Amino acid sequence: MADNELIASVVAGDIARAESALRGGAAVDEQDEHGYSALCWAAAKGSLEATDKLLEYDADVFHTTKDGRTPYLIAIAAGRSAVARRLKDAEEARGGDPEHRSSRLGELRPYCSAYQLKQLRAFPQWHEEKANGGQVSGAFESLSDDTVVFLHQDFTVSRSVWQGEQIVFDAITPEWRSFCEHTLGFHVPSDFELILRSVN
Repeated sequence: MADNELIASVVAGDIARAESALRGGAAVDEQDEHGYSALCWAAAKGSLEATDKLLEYDADVFHTTKDGRTPYLIAIAAGRSAVARRLKDAEEARGGDPEHRSSRLGELRPYCSAYQLKQLRAFPQWHEEKANGGQVSGAFESLSDDTVVFLHQDFTVSRSVWQGEQIVFDAITPEWRSFCEHTLGFHVPSDFELILRSVN
């Protein structure tokens, strides 16, 4: 059997050949020159059948490629939502430290959404301050209702797309969160929502 028989089978979409390789003792987590395992290739190809077969043989769902991606992250990047869901479930079922599960990266991914300042000024307790608690001054004095600001996943507001830079508002209260979610319709999209956006 060739060194990469299992991987070659998955890449070719030949599930019977892949299963034969597995029954013949192929190392399920064998890697190619890119650090891709057979499960990584199944994720990239979007093959649910190959994914299930490899998981049946206890393929490592936490394996990372040379560029640091797990099979789950490969499936997300390739827009393979069915396989991504299966891999997310497999990660959760196999435990480990939840903080290190790749299926949680969507929750940790930096995210912000742009708004005109007048939309945020509609919040009754709105006040513009620097992050250190000082009153708005200097460049912040010229903020008009039409100024574009960014609402971040931690519910702070800044002039910058980078969280923590040029903060305009950081008084995070339950009322503010509710205003953002219900009045502005703000929420951090899940990995699966991002897949749907990329398809549409």
